[in-house]
Amino acid sequence: MEENLLIVERVILESLTRRSKDIVELVIDTGLSRVLLEKILDKFCLNGLITKNEYNVFELNNKRASKMLAHYNSTLNKREEIKELLSVFVDSVVHENGNENARDIKNMQQQHQRSEYAFAEMKIKKLWMTPEENFYYQTMLNKIDLFFKEVSLKQQSRSEQAKISEQQVIFFGHSHYDNLIHTFLKNA
Repeated sequence: MEENLLIVERVILESLTRRSKDIVELVIDTGLSRVLLEKILDKFCLNGLITKNEYNVFELNNKRASKMLAHYNSTLNKREEIKELLSVFVDSVVHENGNENARDIKNMQQQHQRSEYAFAEMKIKKLWMTPEENFYYQTMLNKIDLFFKEVSLKQQSRSEQAKISEQQVIFFGHSHYDNLIHTFLKNA
């Protein structure tokens, strides 16, 4: 069985599903270093997931890609991707707000306000809600979900110009504390 994809591997495959690219285009689209890209691309070429043509353009090997992408997009692997993204997300928030490097990060934020760098922001609340408050909350979530669906439909027309590295990763959801506790205990 294939192993799970790392975030950096997944972003390369997502980039190549949009269209074939050479190494320079992949660096621009993914924001990854050339050295890292070359290592991952070599791995993907060795396992037959992608090919490189005589013009040094990388493309998905459609014969192998459909089977491997089905594996990589399975429920189990999607779950692992979400866990990895959440872990990295939380680490970036904690690092940003940690007191040992907070001043350095705040300086970087100020220097790069208009640049390609984006720092994570996370808010978490533990609340008791009345039925009316819960109804209002669910209504707002439905509006946010509708907004995301509309953006997703528009995204198809802008996907060719936009860099994959500039996509925003957005998490939202909720659960009762007891569900989280029982899941934790079940998995511990």
